[in-house]
Amino acid sequence: MKRILILSVVPIAILACGDTNDNTPIIHHVVTPEPKPADDFPEVPEGYPEDLMPIWLSEFFDGDPISPHVITDRVLIALWNQGERGFLGAIYKISNGIAKVYPLYPNVAYISWDTTEEFEDPPDGRTWYVAGAFGTPETVPLRSDLHDKFFTKEEVEEIMAGEGDFMAKHPGMGLLDEDKTGYKPKDVLVDYCNQPGNRARVPYCR
Repeated sequence: MKRILILSVVPIAILACGDTNDNTPIIHHVVTPEPKPADDFPEVPEGYPEDLMPIWLSEFFDGDPISPHVITDRVLIALWNQGERGFLGAIYKISNGIAKVYPLYPNVAYISWDTTEEFEDPPDGRTWYVAGAFGTPETVPLRSDLHDKFFTKEEVEEIMAGEGDFMAKHPGMGLLDEDKTGYKPKDVLVDYCNQPGNRARVPYCR
């Protein structure tokens, strides 16, 4: 697989002085500016799905080495190399100022819950609702069924466990808690983020 390597050439400045009677310079100090990290993109691992080829191998790549698309692809390749399999793509999200990459799996939806206190006497204690949901296309019926409904805390726990009457209507579907899952790029791309300068240069490494 083709690998793109962008090199940064940094000149070396030599400060020297010499005796007026001797033309041989005496080197007192060598100043070498800290190099900008080379954005050497990772190799695509063997067996990696062709439809997940990273953006930097695409003709549409704009050259931005720290765009969300690039970071997402870096994370997916790193997860693959760590033995993670089965994802069909990924969603990149920033919530409360925290960037996360969510791999998308067949028949699995990510759900975030919230609760409302607008009812003084809510029916059966149902104050919990789905604040957000995303996943692969086959999870659309499940996500639609959750929309605009209120649940008790016990029902929410049952649904997230894949149990009860509600989930029985959606056999084979699974749910993940958005707030408790997903990958922070800095936790996955440890070697990349530890390269000189990347911690400060790449927002996702902080």
